[in-house]
Formats: sequence, C-alpha cells, structure tokens
Amino acid sequence: MHDGGAPHGPYTVADAMAEYLAYYGQRGGKAMKDTEARIAAFITPALGELPVSKLTAKRIRNWHAELAASPVRLRTRKGA
Repeated sequence: MHDGGAPHGPYTVADAMAEYLAYYGQRGGKAMKDTEARIAAFITPALGELPVSKLTAKRIRNWHAELAASPVRLRTRKGA
C-alpha cells in the first residue's frame, strides 16, 4: 500500500482494497469483517496483483462473469 512514502511499485488493486478497508473502518463501517472476507475471497485472488492502471471495464466484466459462473461456495462453521 502507498502510505505517502516512496512507492514500492505499481499501485495495485490489492493496494486500493487495503486503502478502502482503512477508510471504511475510519468512517465506522458496520460490516468490516464481511467486507474483508469478501475482498479476500473474491477480489484479491483474481485482481489483487493487477495494477489499477490496467484495470479496464472489460477486465471487470470478465471477472464478474467468471465469478457468476463459478460454483457456489460452501459455508461451514468455524472449525468444521
């Protein structure tokens, strides 16, 4: 994440998501754990390493289509 210091490389989707989570928490976001879990499960694995400068509408549409076509995730209790 870019923290005002020297950049460590391209600003990635993962960097943007980390900044979003910090902002969401600062403004009192009520679903922090759910938001973190969704970002970790759906966004970061597929798009996290992608530089934001290369994030296009077509890439987002393709990611969304792949997500919609993927099997339903099985929900289990912790420790199950």
